[in-house]
Amino acid sequence: MQNTYLAKRASLENYFNEVSSDAWDKLTSNEPVSFVRQLVREGRQKMLLAILDKLPQDLKGTRILDAGCGTGVLSRMLDERGAEVVGVDISDKLVDVAKNRSRSHRNIEYFSGDMNEHSFGNFDYIIAMDSLIHYNAEDVMSSLADFSYRANNSVLFTVIPSTTNSASEAACFCAADGAGDPIVIVGSALKSSNGALPVVLATYDWLPS
Repeated sequence: MQNTYLAKRASLENYFNEVSSDAWDKLTSNEPVSFVRQLVREGRQKMLLAILDKLPQDLKGTRILDAGCGTGVLSRMLDERGAEVVGVDISDKLVDVAKNRSRSHRNIEYFSGDMNEHSFGNFDYIIAMDSLIHYNAEDVMSSLADFSYRANNSVLFTVIPSTTNSASEAACFCAADGAGDPIVIVGSALKSSNGALPVVLATYDWLPS
């Protein structure tokens, strides 16, 4: 897993820093965009609201990892509900945008780096919106297993439909590997986050022991 994950991460870091950072900056702003990019923007907004719908309305006292935070849209929404947020992204440029747009938000820390970095510590919730969709099934499973050790309550993530079976397998793997109480996907919502590619929203919730 490690070799394929690191290789893909390196290519994504280059892509989001050198190729698409300006596009993502504009897409996540209020600036006018093309018809196709407007569909992308609307799809992402629907996914953001679907994710927030699975979290408590009052997040005061919780610590949340926004894994693959991009320009910080979700991080700011979580901060507005009272959460302490750590936003991590592999793109230095997108993290800089996030910091600039979040100056009035006091409970967000942004870092450029790997979302699987253990030095960020443990969290009440870990959210990976569209940050796992770039990786192969084995690497998705491994990342979810890692997240399961670091989240006290739930892991919320999006995957493309072809990896949903792997997500289910990862849940079984985490439970069998002694990561804590069994983990289940309690719900999924098929959304279109880019106007074309369906993306599945799923959650891992810890069952009462």
